[in-house]
Amino acid sequence: MSKVNFLSQEYRCEEIKYDKVLGICDPEGEAPAYTTIETGTERWIATLKNDKNVGIQFVPIDKNILIYRSNGEKESSCDGMLLYGKNICFIELKDVRVGGWLSEAINQLAVTINIFNQNHNYRDFEKRYAYPANCKHPQFQTSCREHLQEFRNKYHFTLVPKATIVVE
Repeated sequence: MSKVNFLSQEYRCEEIKYDKVLGICDPEGEAPAYTTIETGTERWIATLKNDKNVGIQFVPIDKNILIYRSNGEKESSCDGMLLYGKNICFIELKDVRVGGWLSEAINQLAVTINIFNQNHNYRDFEKRYAYPANCKHPQFQTSCREHLQEFRNKYHFTLVPKATIVVE
């Protein structure tokens, strides 16, 4: 696998934003995910709540940062990452009602974070989160504590299955 600099300026498609509420959308087709303040919340898959007006930057990964396996096939990555202060969040967006989506989303996050950790020092970030977000299932049961801890132990990121991301 080749080196991938997730933090390169070339991948930063959006300006830093300070809005209190943003939606994250993942359009059909070849366009990458993006944030918006538009009020058409039916297109929002996840919501960013930024009550402290912290400067946040959303960086699309899927359809923006191309990652290839050693055999030349494109890797299935998560939709984006959020950078703010010394914090980082990886986000996988789903808009489905069918079962199995959560394990698929967690797998995409795990693959992306594993590649990130191979290319960057996760300790450079104070808080590290991974959000599998689905607008059709915005709230989740937290009874899978063992799985959450296992993810944290393996990838050094806190898994937060929620469609609302609170920027601290």
